[in-house]
Amino acid sequence: MIIKNLFLRKVHILSSLGVVKQVAGTRYFTNAGILFFTTTPSSIIKQAQITCVAFNGTEKVDILDRKDFKEDLITNIDSGLAFLRRHLNEASHIKGLKREDVLEIPLVALREALVNAVAHRNYLETGAHIMIEIYSNRVIISNPGGLPEGLTEKDFGKYSLSRNPVISDLLLRAGLIEKLGTGVNRIKDLIKEAKLPEPEFHFNDFFAVTFFRENAEINQTKDDAKSSAKVGAKLTDRQQEVLNLIIDNNKITKPELAEKLGINVSAVQKQIENLKQKGMLKRIGPKFGGNWEVIKVV
Repeated sequence: MIIKNLFLRKVHILSSLGVVKQVAGTRYFTNAGILFFTTTPSSIIKQAQITCVAFNGTEKVDILDRKDFKEDLITNIDSGLAFLRRHLNEASHIKGLKREDVLEIPLVALREALVNAVAHRNYLETGAHIMIEIYSNRVIISNPGGLPEGLTEKDFGKYSLSRNPVISDLLLRAGLIEKLGTGVNRIKDLIKEAKLPEPEFHFNDFFAVTFFRENAEINQTKDDAKSSAKVGAKLTDRQQEVLNLIIDNNKITKPELAEKLGINVSAVQKQIENLKQKGMLKRIGPKFGGNWEVIKVV
């Protein structure tokens, strides 16, 4: 009897949350219930996943890393944020006696955008996923479904209209939404406070937020140098690896190159000499304390 009463109490709570409904005497999870309270909702709702991709450069060409997260919504959000932290830069700031690691794009702003994507995606759209795309100069978080019906672009950021009210309510209860309708302005304020370029919002069949990275100009220079190296001279894979490491750190030493590449120092020296002969690389300054310069080939 005690077990039965506990079960009925849980069912009552789930029903009051709007995630369980009774049809012809049988209780069923709603779509929101499946998304929140099953371990693999994508086995029932195929499109219920977050796809994360990190690219090498500014275009969708060279994939560095890709993950598809297919668990419950809250776990997917946590996994998506962990992916972002793994592929974005962190800086350490000393406040008082404590060191604080700060992401180049405020994590709270990224979380707001991802939670917004989860809350407002069109879960009836089967041909697309929520996407996190990381490029060397920007991050894009997007979801299928533009602005909810009844909300115009002119009203965007001023009024709140939820496409999935039960999902939004559960995210609010879970503490992932501070207050309904405040996410967009919170993103703008956090980015402004971080002194980053203003994010861009795009609406069509998809809703997307584009964040611009703090080191966008530096990364673009690196991308240009890598592209120039690839098209300007025919390089072996090993030579390209050496060149890319030098582009990322122009003060890198030969022993450090050897360690990263898993080869000995004499092999590194051979690759460097080949790059110099091809006119791709030169040394600036003294042997100790100088730096490398990758020469762009036009």
